[in-house]
Amino acid sequence: MTTKMIVFPSDDGFNVLVWGKSTGGGMRVRSFDNRTIMISLLENLRLITPQAARELETFEFLDSCPLYSSDVEEATLDAHGFRLV
Repeated sequence: MTTKMIVFPSDDGFNVLVWGKSTGGGMRVRSFDNRTIMISLLENLRLITPQAARELETFEFLDSCPLYSSDVEEATLDAHGFRLV
């Protein structure tokens, strides 16, 4: 499925929100307490490119949050801890 994904900071780390057509309007979210682990998983799932991963390493969440597009199977998101909300 084609998805959109946004990464935003939380009190204890980062939240990643993914949504796409096949979720029937639903969204999936996963929390991370470590930026490096988050970036590694997103890159391994091909939710972000290697270039985007390098940029996310130093991204400062001051006035915006990064938004990405990618293709991923919903089962893959489920298998990696992205829960339906």
